[in-house]
Formats: sequence, structure tokens, C-alpha cells
Amino acid sequence: MRTTVTVTVTVTMGLMAATMQAGELNPKVLSLIGDHARAVQGANLARYQPTVWNELFPWRVDQSVGGSVQQLVTIAYDEGGTRPLTVLVGSTAASDLAEGLQYANLDPATAVFGDEAGVLEAVQRWSKPLALSELARKAQRLSEAYDNWFLIVKPLESLARRPAAKYSAFATELMQMVEEASGGIRLGTYSQVHIEVVMKTADDAVTLAGLARWLPGFVQLKEPDDYQSRIIDLAEDLSIRAEGKLATISFVIPERKLEDMLKATRSEESKR
Repeated sequence: MRTTVTVTVTVTMGLMAATMQAGELNPKVLSLIGDHARAVQGANLARYQPTVWNELFPWRVDQSVGGSVQQLVTIAYDEGGTRPLTVLVGSTAASDLAEGLQYANLDPATAVFGDEAGVLEAVQRWSKPLALSELARKAQRLSEAYDNWFLIVKPLESLARRPAAKYSAFATELMQMVEEASGGIRLGTYSQVHIEVVMKTADDAVTLAGLARWLPGFVQLKEPDDYQSRIIDLAEDLSIRAEGKLATISFVIPERKLEDMLKATRSEESKR
């Protein structure tokens, strides 16, 4: 059942990326997550960027930001057209910001950039006594358990990149069935991946778990030679379960096999 890894790779990579060793995140950073946020993702770039995962799926900070970014948190809202707020932990500076973007230092080691309204709200939140929203507390638990992590809450349609009318009926129905999705990855000798999806009903969770067993195969048929398809075959200890309204997917990817796969792929590409 190794093939099912793509469910997580597709979902996770579509929302966030790969992994490291869990690192603590300043609670003040989490306090910037308001109740009106709809998606949050975090990454420990200091640990991630030196790994083989970064060679496969490079994590790039906005080109206008320079310096050394140690950790990064992105917060997306449900207001139409609002740019996500990006929180940078490290020694950073910004130049040549795109029109409409603002950058502000919250303290010597923390900065934010986004649209004017988002940056202003972040500055105001930072100056107040520490208080974590319900969403921030969920993000805190994820940041303590994983290295790269994500959290999405309904309505998912508010985060869609195109108008709902342009999605297929199936895609629209799927977005409406999901109440919450979260998970993360931790890198070590064996990279551990775990994803949880809360559905509207227990039947929906069973259906999603069933689809998860077949989706990787379809991905491999469509793009048999890309990285995601090759990573599918590396997954070990795959577990797909549905318990009540919760569907979970977890698996492990050995770092050595990932490195061997990358070397083999590059060798093939050099011979073409």
C-alpha cells in the first residue's frame, strides 16, 4: 500500500512542504493568528533548507526579502483579494516591495510583510499582552509536534484561487464537506508525515479514506516520472483510517531512499 503516499504529498505540498526536527515557535508569533484566519502554515527553514527535501521542493521566501530567515509562518484570511500575512523570524530586511505590500519589524528578530491592513493589524496585536485565539492554540499544538505544518478551517471556498463557479461540481462538493484539515512533517532518518481531515459526517470520512487509497495510483498514471510519483514508492508504514468524522493518513519516508531517488533521477536527466 505504499502508493498512497501521494495523498499526503499532494495535499501537503499543495499547502506547505517538507520537514525537519521540531523547533519551538515564539508564542508572540502565534498571537498574530486572529479568529478570522482561515489557513496557517509554518516552516523551520533553518532545518529544512539544508535537507534533501529542499532540493526536491525548494521553499523560497518572497524575492523582496533578504537576510537569514530561520522560521516562517503564513496566515491567510477569508477576505476576497487579501494577501496572506507572512511572519519572518530571523535577521531580515526588505527592499523593492511590490506595489501594495508593506514590511515592518516587530522586534529585532521578527518581521512581517503583507498588505497594509494586515501589517497594521499585526503591529497592533504585537503591542498587546499575549493572547492566543482558538485557531492560534491549534497552530501552537501543531508547531510543537511538527517541523513544517499546516492548518485549514472552513469555509475552504474562501481560500480558493478561482471563483467557485469555475470549479467542477466534485471539487466544490469536496470543499464543502471538509470542516478542517491539519498535519505536518518531521524530518529525521525517517521523515514522518501525518494528516488529519475532519469531514461533515462519518460517511464522508469513510469516503475520503477510500479515495485516499486510490488517488496515488491515478497521480502516478498521469505523471509517472515526476518527483511526487517517485516518492510514492518510498513510503513505509502507511496507515489510512476513518474514525467518526476524522480521516487520517500517516506514513514514513526513509531519508536514505529519498537521497538515492534524487541521485538516480539526476543521473537519468544528465543522460538525456
